[in-house]
Amino acid sequence: MAKSSGVVNKLNHDAAPEQKPQKLREIYANHLSKHGHDFISVAILVAALLALLTLSVWFAAYAWTHLGGDPVPIYGYVALAGGAVISLAVGGGLMALVFYSSRHGYDDLSGGDN
Repeated sequence: MAKSSGVVNKLNHDAAPEQKPQKLREIYANHLSKHGHDFISVAILVAALLALLTLSVWFAAYAWTHLGGDPVPIYGYVALAGGAVISLAVGGGLMALVFYSSRHGYDDLSGGDN
């Protein structure tokens, strides 16, 4: 049997049928006021991380264009792109093997930390 949420239990036990919509609004308003600060702190964290990402991309682009050196030949870009694609393919393949192993019970056969 599924476990019902605390809001539903509180609503069913604390309010008469005609008072349920008002009681539900009160419960959710109380819940939101308790957790409203979480949204603000997460928003500040996301904004700070986006600012760091923007700064790092700007610095990389600036350094790439303003530092001296020989120009990269076309085969250098091809090698760079090929290495990135192969790295992503190997990472994706390994993750697929992890999920396959987990879903088919191969991880349970080892008897490791039982």
